[in-house]
Amino acid sequence: MRVLAHCVCVLVVVVGGPGSVTAQHACDPQRLAPPPDVPPTSFGSTAVTNGRSWLVGDKSARTWCPGDPFSCSAGAVVAYEEFDGALEQVQTIVPPDVQQGMKFGDALAIHGDELIVGVPGRRWTDTEVLGGAFAYRFADGRWTESERIQPPPGAAPEQYDYLGGWVAFDESLAILRSEIATSSILAVYARTPEGWTFRESLEAPDGVPDDAYFGENPALSDDWLFVTARDDSTAADRAGSVYAYRRHGDDSLEFVQKLYAPDPQERDRFGYSIDHQGTTLVVGAFLADRPFDGQGLVFVYGLENDRWVLRQEIALGDARRNDGFGAAVHLDGKLLLVQARGRRDGTSSGRVFRFERDAAGHWYEIGQLVPNPPVYAGSYGWAMDSAGGASGMALVGAHDDVTLPADQYGAAYFFDLACNPCRPDLDLDGALTIFDFLAFLNLFEDGEAAADFDGDGALTIFDFLAFQTAFQAGC
Repeated sequence: MRVLAHCVCVLVVVVGGPGSVTAQHACDPQRLAPPPDVPPTSFGSTAVTNGRSWLVGDKSARTWCPGDPFSCSAGAVVAYEEFDGALEQVQTIVPPDVQQGMKFGDALAIHGDELIVGVPGRRWTDTEVLGGAFAYRFADGRWTESERIQPPPGAAPEQYDYLGGWVAFDESLAILRSEIATSSILAVYARTPEGWTFRESLEAPDGVPDDAYFGENPALSDDWLFVTARDDSTAADRAGSVYAYRRHGDDSLEFVQKLYAPDPQERDRFGYSIDHQGTTLVVGAFLADRPFDGQGLVFVYGLENDRWVLRQEIALGDARRNDGFGAAVHLDGKLLLVQARGRRDGTSSGRVFRFERDAAGHWYEIGQLVPNPPVYAGSYGWAMDSAGGASGMALVGAHDDVTLPADQYGAAYFFDLACNPCRPDLDLDGALTIFDFLAFLNLFEDGEAAADFDGDGALTIFDFLAFQTAFQAGC
């Protein structure tokens, strides 16, 4: 198979040439504008999906509350469902008892038919500690409140204030972290017959200082819990780190490993973003200097003998100074989305780069998810989620997206990842180049249906010839 691919590669380069042919642009996404239910302020600041429901948060939405509604900023969450390839709004979830500045939706986490909404500004009558979360269940076509998660009994404000800025959960555990910078503690809740019950506090096992930001971005799975300390200065000034906890059958958490960037340097912010699935862990270091100042890197780890081992270091092929690549990451099977926070053009601040994984486990860049804003997509890519992997759907938030008149902020963009109006433009960059041929080779060797260009259900030399014909014809 590899010899065959090499022979056809020579044929394509000689006959078709490695130059660029103009192609149609990749499919435009559906732009979700803030709904009229609640005046928006930062719609798209959070986004999650379970594959059926797609939810977009606005942590500062001007949900009505006593006093001045224009300074309320209580927050809201908008629920969508997919119909014929497009999202339609089906519900607006607002706080059950609105309070000014409660930031409902500042964090969202979804698992099956359950949703937890962080409310780091929520005030309670029986504690001085702010924050917590609301839990919802999906039934009869709607999300309905099922429970309220309060700060731990007797919690001190300096430890837990603004709890709920980060949330992760599954069937039996829920992890909440404070939003304040000086907190270095996680609240762990267990599901009991009485509901979510505080079980324990989780602190850094090596006692890193409070300003290390321990506990942000908790990533929870059946077997692991990962938490970050993006300003940990153990290896270098604010180089960052990631803590890996093994999760046992009784839901106890055992610290087993601390990860650093392979070459820690000042201000790397290793662990500023993180995602985990199966035996793959992805860590962003958006200020890493390699070699450009602040260009950013993404590190991919694999599990080997119960240890996490570095497999790949990803940098943008056209890396630039202050790209901020790795400020946000999202992993879904063979799909990896990475935000470059500092990359700007005339229509957006922030870019989202798309990577896919080949049969050998190597990640390669195949293009970008490009928004279609009416004016400017600000903070594009800060929130991301997807369903269906590389050929599914993706949702990207832009909570500083601007429309005219500029009195409503925020949007979200819904992408069909399988959409490609120019079939040989496999990297979706709007041009036919040698990189599309290389992408075809990867697909062919992986046995992917996208390489079946002659449509006969088998991958043969005729698919190479069909690809060559489509490539030469242009789009």
